[in-house]
Amino acid sequence: MNAREALVEHDGCIVELGRALTDEEWAAPSLCAGWTNHDVLSHVVAGYDVALSRFASALARSRFSFDRANDRVTTNQAAAGSPTELLDRLDGMRGRPKGFARLLPATVLLGDHTIHLLDIALPLGKDAGTSPETLRRILHFELTLPNPFIPIRPTAKGLSLTATDVDWARPAQGPEVRGRAEHLISVLAGRTLAYEWLEGEGVEVLRRRWAERR
Repeated sequence: MNAREALVEHDGCIVELGRALTDEEWAAPSLCAGWTNHDVLSHVVAGYDVALSRFASALARSRFSFDRANDRVTTNQAAAGSPTELLDRLDGMRGRPKGFARLLPATVLLGDHTIHLLDIALPLGKDAGTSPETLRRILHFELTLPNPFIPIRPTAKGLSLTATDVDWARPAQGPEVRGRAEHLISVLAGRTLAYEWLEGEGVEVLRRRWAERR
């Protein structure tokens, strides 16, 4: 399965989980700081259907801060569409972005969507449904290529990482961090919830490095 096919499959996981959430769960805070689960969904959909020109306009109004522009577009999308409407739009565009996200490689989008699905699923105690193949792909990608949005590589530098539920490991000379693949992905992306589910002497090293970046 190539990255584009994996993206189509994983977007289906977002839709499937989303269809089962209640209004209260959509309004609950996600692991993405300052965003509800509804906001996270609107961010994913925005990349698929917000034109590059519209995002460029938001960027200019946000004094060319990508994070502020992203937040502006996301909150506007959330205000304009209910979770059900956003899920319908995502389902109709799976793996075929028409907005500014079409400029990004499929693997980058897959990584972004994997992290954001976990932002919703983990605090709710839900199964994200992400395939083992995709989990391995994202761990490999995030630790071998620079991520334009999240400094995963430098934060994990020197740490030995081991997934306990899929066949994946990144040996290194430093202390080990081990746990489920989705928990590793979430923590490597700067989310703090899954630290409690990880083991190894490297956990505190990773926690300290992220704290120093904030």
